[in-house]
Amino acid sequence: MASQLLVNVLSVTGLGVGVSITLPHGLISGGASVTPTLVFPDRMTSIIVTGVTSTDVTFRNAGTVSETANFRCERGWQPEVDAFSVTPMLWQGGTVGVAADPSNAAPSQPNTAGGWSDYEEFEVEAQGPSANLIGSTSVVLRYAASSLPQQHWVVRNGRIMRHDRDYSLNGNEIVLTRVLTDGDVLVVYYNKAVA
Repeated sequence: MASQLLVNVLSVTGLGVGVSITLPHGLISGGASVTPTLVFPDRMTSIIVTGVTSTDVTFRNAGTVSETANFRCERGWQPEVDAFSVTPMLWQGGTVGVAADPSNAAPSQPNTAGGWSDYEEFEVEAQGPSANLIGSTSVVLRYAASSLPQQHWVVRNGRIMRHDRDYSLNGNEIVLTRVLTDGDVLVVYYNKAVA
């Protein structure tokens, strides 16, 4: 069987102001290198993604201080969607003056420099701590998410899900229209609901 690695995490450590770095992402599908369709950080950061290829990701610190962040690199896979047709989502947020383009950037959070307030990942597996998610149609977030437009994104296996079609949001619960199966990865980027 051909090698497969569709998700990897890259650590960008102590990147200086205005400095760029190119790191190998290691993603492969069917034994061949593939370009990631999702590159997002584990926190709000001024490190942005300036380019991706089938072998590398290039980052640049667009901020005013040295930054460190971990970036999830993922090659989306969905039986009904060809990964070649997916518009890549590359982190462009975290700095003042960066436009919030919902096709490839994190929306701004009011009164901040941009990005998301929270990020949660659910990896569905047959064995282990997430085995209870197999067959489930919902996941519970730590906090209630803002239901306002572009204040949350749900990504399943690298594909942005459509609100009120693929899922609904009820406070801190994401209710899915399709059950979770072994191997699914559900990532939720959101801003907390304002009390």
